[in-house]
Amino acid sequence: MTTGKKIVLGVAAVAVILGGAVMVSAHDLPANAPQWAQDAHAALQSGDYNAWKTAQQQRFDEMTTEEHFNDLKAMEDLVSQGKYDEARQYAQDHNLRPRSGFRHGFRAGRASANDQSAVLQE
Repeated sequence: MTTGKKIVLGVAAVAVILGGAVMVSAHDLPANAPQWAQDAHAALQSGDYNAWKTAQQQRFDEMTTEEHFNDLKAMEDLVSQGKYDEARQYAQDHNLRPRSGFRHGFRAGRASANDQSAVLQE
């Protein structure tokens, strides 16, 4: 590779990196973002690792409640019984993200007998 090509590639790499930094710094959170997200974003902007770690712990604490565990268990029970449409509705009603195996079951064409529309249409 010639010196000219190396210089051009180097300048291009720097431009990509700077462009990414501008896009990240210009990113604003939605007004209704949870407090932990606002704190984490502010910590990233200021470069404060400890504040970022604290915000991430708040996020973890919010999603690791006994109630959330019980909701996940109920959804898991429905999936293990092959009740995919009911599990999908339960997940939607309780603001849960279905686990990957649950989604893969839909892709494989497995659905409750009364819900053939449960096959993912991605």
